[in-house]
Amino acid sequence: MNHVHVVVDINIKSVALMDNDRKIVANAFYKRTGIKYENWIQAMAVQHKLNRRTDWFRVFLWLGCIPAFTFFSWYGIYKLVMWMLYG
Repeated sequence: MNHVHVVVDINIKSVALMDNDRKIVANAFYKRTGIKYENWIQAMAVQHKLNRRTDWFRVFLWLGCIPAFTFFSWYGIYKLVMWMLYG
């Protein structure tokens, strides 16, 4: 019986520590963002929104360079086939 009491006591202390950690995290999150902490998924989404900014290099890459490379690659293949077939 004594062993069971010790295990239950340890579990109660660990739950109390986890609850205290959650309060610390919630307070820090509220101070940093001004939004009430609900869970880690919501915190991750809010942090992602705060860190998100337009990366113009990626915009240029995806809307400019990649389509151009694709076009010129196919054009090069077309020219190679035409050269091989018709000289």
